[in-house]
Amino acid sequence: DDYEEGTWTPTTNIGYSATNAHYVRIGNAVHITMDASTNAGPGDNSQATSVSGLPYSASPGDQISGSTFITGLNQNIYLEIGGSGFTIRDNANNTAITRGEYGSSVHRLSATYLTS
Repeated sequence: DDYEEGTWTPTTNIGYSATNAHYVRIGNAVHITMDASTNAGPGDNSQATSVSGLPYSASPGDQISGSTFITGLNQNIYLEIGGSGFTIRDNANNTAITRGEYGSSVHRLSATYLTS
């Protein structure tokens, strides 16, 4: 009764041209994977990017454990969850990755978070 698996649909504030996303929930642990190609971002870097549509909600400010890679970014990044989505942050200075940085890239991740 405590095991479930399926797909989830990630959305972002610049859009995806293709996504492939799955999850496995065991108890209150949710493991997600995502392979997504982003649309072109705006020319400026004034707005942070965000991803929503997680299969289960988590407490705001929880960091997600796992690995994430975005083509073209030479930064050590991590995910910070809030409700049913997350922001992508630069570990060196704790700033959010912007829509301009996130645009026209491929985002691959494998992560685990807790839900209540």
